[in-house]
Amino acid sequence: MPHATREYNLAVTHPAIADQWHPTKNGTLTASDVTPASGKKAWWVCDKGHEYESVISSRTKRGSACPECFNQNRGEIRRRAARRKRERSATKDAGVTKLESFGSQSGGN
Repeated sequence: MPHATREYNLAVTHPAIADQWHPTKNGTLTASDVTPASGKKAWWVCDKGHEYESVISSRTKRGSACPECFNQNRGEIRRRAARRKRERSATKDAGVTKLESFGSQSGGN
């Protein structure tokens, strides 16, 4: 595996990810000291302030991010889906009721 150089390091190749490098938990190691393909674990701080440890290459190659934010987003997606399902069900039930009412009113003709 290549070593970090001035031109090839996490800070140069992935500046947005490097911006989330934890300022103290990685000791003296900086984003300029590692390559984007490194299998080393590092500490990160997401934009919401969550701290977590993750392998560097999983951040750069797989796009992994903050697990807490991921779980919150996944929970929100599930809540939205459940809400939409309830709304569709209520709309469908309301439609059936209207049709049944209409049919019973016009059935006496």
